[in-house]
Order: sequence, then C-alpha cells, then structure tokens
Amino acid sequence: VISSLCIAVVPSAGKIAMDAGASLIILLVSRCLIGAVFMVPIVILQREALFPDRQYLWRIMLASMFGVAMIAGLYGAVRFMDVGLAMLILYMYPIGIALVEHAQGNERISRIQWASLVAVAGGLVLLSYDSLRGGDMFGIGLSFAAMFCAMMFTIVSSRLAKTIGASSVNFATNLWSCIILAALMLGLPSVLPVAMPATNTGWLAIAGNGVFFMLGYLLFFESSRIIGITRTSVVTLVDPLLAALVAILLLGQMLSPLEWTGFFVITGSLLVFERGKQLVQTV
Repeated sequence: VISSLCIAVVPSAGKIAMDAGASLIILLVSRCLIGAVFMVPIVILQREALFPDRQYLWRIMLASMFGVAMIAGLYGAVRFMDVGLAMLILYMYPIGIALVEHAQGNERISRIQWASLVAVAGGLVLLSYDSLRGGDMFGIGLSFAAMFCAMMFTIVSSRLAKTIGASSVNFATNLWSCIILAALMLGLPSVLPVAMPATNTGWLAIAGNGVFFMLGYLLFFESSRIIGITRTSVVTLVDPLLAALVAILLLGQMLSPLEWTGFFVITGSLLVFERGKQLVQTV
C-alpha cells in the first residue's frame, strides 16, 4: 500500500512539471536517472550487486524494454483517445498477472477472489466513467499493448527480484530504461523535443516524480518477493484511488458522485480479495 501511495504521487508531480514547461521525454529520462542514482547507496547498503551476473542481463534488458514500451504505448494511446479510457485498460494488468500465475500453478486464486477482481474492473469503469469519451481502434490497441507490457514488466522484474534482490532489479531497470530513453531522445529530436521546467516548482516536481517513482517500485518488488506477484499486483489497484486523492490535495481536482461510487467499490472489492486470500491459506 505504501508502494501504491508513492506511485500515486507520480502523475500529479509529472503534471506539475509539464505545466512548468518540462517536455515528456525529459520527465521520463529524469525519472529513471534519479531512480538509478538514488538506488546506488541502497544497493550497496543491502550488499546486493550493482551489476548482476551476465546470466541475468538479458532479463534485465527485457524488463527495461517492456517498461519503456509500456510508457510509449500509454502516451501514444492518449493521442488518439481519452486518457481515462487508456488508464482504465492499463490498470487491468493485475488481472492478466493473476491469470498467468494461476494457469502456471504458481498461486491459487479462489472463486471469491475472481469475483472480487471482476468487481474491481467494474469499479474502475465507474471511477473513469465521467472521462470516457471513447477512442479509435488504434488507440485502444495501443492501450492493450501497454497493458501487456505492464504485465510482462511486472512478471519479469518480480521474478528477478526473488533471485538478485529488489534493490538490484530497481537500479538495473532504471539504468537501462534511462539509456534506452536517452538514445531515443538523441535519435529522434524532432519527435521527442527537449524542454526543461521554467520554474523552481517544476524542478521540485521533477525531483519528486523521480524519487517517488523509485520508492514505489522498490517497495513493489520487495513486496512481490514476500507475498507473491499476484497479491502485490492486485493491491496496486489502489493506485488510481490514491492518485485521485493526491490530485484532490495537490491539484484541486474533485471526484463526481459516480467516481466516488467507483472508489468505494474498488476499495471494498480489494478487501474481499484479501479476505479470500486468507480463507485459501486457512484451507
């Protein structure tokens, strides 16, 4: 939940930075760079490897590419459709993870938990309903591609965290994502223009965006190592709830009655999912 709270700050911090003049590519590169820099002392203190054995390199690069592709797919989608619908599709990725882990026999999902996941999906629709204005098929396709990449990034990174440690994975994926994004920025200057924030508030938002992004994923990977990838991913469905609360506090964006209904449906469904997990463990 603390991981979700950290991630919830990221969209609002990003919006503040871009409103201050920062371009999207600078926001993304700085986010990964800040994450990599801040992870160095944490990795050293935890006595994990800054540069894991070469046998893990291809999986680290694969996770990084999925992470970058997820971002590209999401921001590409919102050019063709409403951001609410794009985020709604993206946040379905924990259901995909639950299906994969259940099918592979890694984790057992009870019927009541499946029902709660369906209810969560309904709650997400309600939470996003006021902003859903549809979108063309290309935008919807990009959103589902972003969802798939989010699912694969989470699965690959979480399994790596069990082997080489959460801090090591976080540092490595941030570093490689930064390298990939920087290469795209330098190679496609006309498509990805560089612009810095024009105010101190914008720079502070850039820093906050990177720090909270790093903390969110560090805690996520550590949690997935302890309680399992499915349970951790489903709990992150509180991300849009917490993001909505942060937007209320920082941006003054209020929720409609229908959105509040979706908010409480998701909250209740997640509690049922956790209760279902406890019942399965008891049996």
